[in-house]
Amino acid sequence: MDTSFNKKIFIAGGNGFIGQALSKELQSAGYHVTVLSRSQYQNNPTELSKIIEGGFAVINLAGATINKRWTAKYKAEIVNSRVLSAITIAKAISLCKLPPERFISTSAIGIYDTVHVHNEQSVFFANDFLAEVCSSWEAAAGNVPATTKRTIIRLAVVLGMNGGLLKKLKPLFALCLGSHMGSGKQPFPFIHICDVCSAILHILSQEMPSKIYNLVSPKMISNKQFTNAFAKALHRPAILAVPAFILKFMLGKRSSLVLEGQKAIPANLQQDGFVFRYADVTDASFWVK
Repeated sequence: MDTSFNKKIFIAGGNGFIGQALSKELQSAGYHVTVLSRSQYQNNPTELSKIIEGGFAVINLAGATINKRWTAKYKAEIVNSRVLSAITIAKAISLCKLPPERFISTSAIGIYDTVHVHNEQSVFFANDFLAEVCSSWEAAAGNVPATTKRTIIRLAVVLGMNGGLLKKLKPLFALCLGSHMGSGKQPFPFIHICDVCSAILHILSQEMPSKIYNLVSPKMISNKQFTNAFAKALHRPAILAVPAFILKFMLGKRSSLVLEGQKAIPANLQQDGFVFRYADVTDASFWVK
């Protein structure tokens, strides 16, 4: 029996790359999906509570892109777009007479430092802007009723041919301008969009899901290995390298996004018995979707 049939799921930030793919997968699994508008999930918890009342789950994917120039004004937008949505949704859930059973809120692998290997129990967090954003983001999602099972998903770089990073890089690689960043030796934590969707479906199906999940491929690779695999999939060479000093000059502190990387493992998903379908970038099937 399909127990997901007609269960209502509400998604904040559902119009982005992840949200669109997830909505399709949830609907295919029998869920009834509603994508919340920004005005609904950022401003008025009382009105939002009326919308989500009696629903099965709320999934928060909202957040401004980090791939813009980090002016003081835009850094505030990065923080507020994440924290305010999480606060509003958590407050709305607490106002419900029949609150949703599940609340899944997003964070990122960027919360971790670049020294240790991290499972979900790790407390070795980075001391930088993005880690602070992640910490505030997670804390903001914390105040929900005990009857609502809250789960934080810490996302790695999400890869898929129809959106996100790969859609932006594909034109450059097609022109034989694909290049690794700096030495190329830095870790490149990633997860395929199909595995993101499958992992969230898995979490929703668990009677007692973990409080935190690292959504990252179990196979660790370097920036150079990613570059070479993507170039090979497009039948193009990748012989160039962008020196670190140029990236630091052009991007400032944002250069850490490409010059550094975390080593994280999906311990809780593996403990649950979850199987990654797209864990290996050297497999040709990885680059189909």
